[in-house]
Amino acid sequence: ERGLALGLLNTGSRLGAAIGLALMSASVASLGWRASFVLLALAGCAWAGWWLAWFRDDPRAKRGVSRAELELIGGADKARPLGKREGNWRELVSLETGLILAQYFASNFTFFICFSWLLPFLRSHYGLAAREAGLYASVPLYCGALATWTSGLAVDALYRRGRPDLSRRVPAMAGFALAAVTLAAASQATTAAAFIGCFALTTFGVDFTLSPSWSVCSDAGGRQTGTLSAAMNTLGSIGSFASSVAFPWLLGLTGGASAYFFLAAALDVAAVFAWWRIRPAGSGGS
Repeated sequence: ERGLALGLLNTGSRLGAAIGLALMSASVASLGWRASFVLLALAGCAWAGWWLAWFRDDPRAKRGVSRAELELIGGADKARPLGKREGNWRELVSLETGLILAQYFASNFTFFICFSWLLPFLRSHYGLAAREAGLYASVPLYCGALATWTSGLAVDALYRRGRPDLSRRVPAMAGFALAAVTLAAASQATTAAAFIGCFALTTFGVDFTLSPSWSVCSDAGGRQTGTLSAAMNTLGSIGSFASSVAFPWLLGLTGGASAYFFLAAALDVAAVFAWWRIRPAGSGGS
């Protein structure tokens, strides 16, 4: 159930972002950005206090965890396939791990426009008001939330059918392929509704790759899973930064957003080929 667990984790992040885009756009319009920042700070402090009281690092220290569940967790740790990369982090350096990092760069490059330039692009290019643009900009994130959940189900379903290798590769390849096609379509959209419809499918595609991406870190990383996950997230953050810089630069250079969309689509096509080559240790191979 690793795929679904990791999918649901990312579902929460997408739902929070989607709800936040709509609510904070309305809040800024009504109360101003300073008051909106204070509201966010208060919500963050409330969440941190609740988490401190509720969460425990060790399941044995958490009230309500049954003996059967503790035995299941302990048994899973002992039976976990560790693969061949166990000792030093340098043993993670390989073509396989390089491709894992590269595909996550492509994923975040495509997705991060949702957090950076999508809202102002909708307002300037299609002439939408702030509240309307906020609602439109939240649609792709809801699609992303649906994608992370359904992707997790797909990963686990393929794994249970005896195809552990394909359980990672097929959902990821399908997601990146969908993103590439719909990005090309989004670049030609003439209305805000058509654009958001295409870009919502793009977001569904790239977020369909998240569950296999994080699952494959455990497969290939073994006891170095934390290191590999951190490295993948680092490349993803670089992809987000590159996206936030590339969009306005290409917009100013070419006078339109099509160049950015085609660049992101090309990266997604490259990610399809990366996943075709990835054979993670510990997933069993098939």
